[in-house]
Amino acid sequence: MISKRLRRQLVPAVAADVASGPHGRRCQARADAGGRRTDIIGNMRLWERAACRHNCSYLVEEQRQAFREAGGPEEWLVGLEYAPKKLQELHHTNLILAHQPWLYDIHHVEKLLKSCWSVSELTQAICILAQFHALSSYVHGCGIEVSSGELAACSSGSPSSVELSEGGVDVLVERMRSISLVQSDFNAISEEQTRDCSWEEHGFSLVSELYSEVADILDNKFKTAYNMTYYTCGHKTHVDTFLFRQAVWNYLHCLYGIRHDDYDYSQINQLLERNLKMFLKTVTCFPERLSSLEASPFIMKGFLNSEKVHVMVLVLEGRLQAELLHGLRALGHYLM
Repeated sequence: MISKRLRRQLVPAVAADVASGPHGRRCQARADAGGRRTDIIGNMRLWERAACRHNCSYLVEEQRQAFREAGGPEEWLVGLEYAPKKLQELHHTNLILAHQPWLYDIHHVEKLLKSCWSVSELTQAICILAQFHALSSYVHGCGIEVSSGELAACSSGSPSSVELSEGGVDVLVERMRSISLVQSDFNAISEEQTRDCSWEEHGFSLVSELYSEVADILDNKFKTAYNMTYYTCGHKTHVDTFLFRQAVWNYLHCLYGIRHDDYDYSQINQLLERNLKMFLKTVTCFPERLSSLEASPFIMKGFLNSEKVHVMVLVLEGRLQAELLHGLRALGHYLM
């Protein structure tokens, strides 16, 4: 928790909702005050730089257009060296959070706060960067980047790996049922053991203190993505897909060095076939490596198109949460 002394020093965050929603809402071009307008233009430039980390031209061009419509200085778009020094100082944070967020630590935070950043401003910046890094994964994974808006990645159900190739959805549903019968064996881990990697304990509480405008928005986004279901799995109905969604979510966190002690990780290999895991790893960690062919992976045989999009929503929100946990942990250590 944050001390009362530090809490009194916090500067209220500006530009509410800048990282709220799956498409990162555009700020209004006409702001009421000059100071707020400058903050909004700076945020737009920050969005664009975050999308650049994964070569997501779809988001980059969208944010550049919004930047120009808001009256942003054209020279800022020429290169990072033409942007204000305050934004230039975020380059290293942007780089680490995009590619190796587990390396982000108190030293990076201290360097920025000793410059011209406040704690609340840095919290907001981390939320913006993480949101657009995750959005880049979603755009690449859905095929939007290579197909001008068409969801190419969700257009076919192709053969999967050896484990599930013959049965597809039928095998997946049967395995979820089998796991449900023995799942109670893995629910005895104490909450104390998982606190360091818990959004509820370690992430939400800190965002609520430092950037209260988006704390509930982020929390609702994560819960919606994680719990959303139509109780279908391909052609089957009345299916509880929680174990599959949980496996995808925890696999994504595992890629970012976050493990939950109350989860049996053997379920991942039982429920996620090899091609799906390879795709999830690429689209989450290296989305820019997806070519036009790879954007239509041979994965999720028998899944409905909407179910494939849901997997990409899990990628978006799961990556966002993992990246935020690393960034917020560094901030939390500074505030202790």
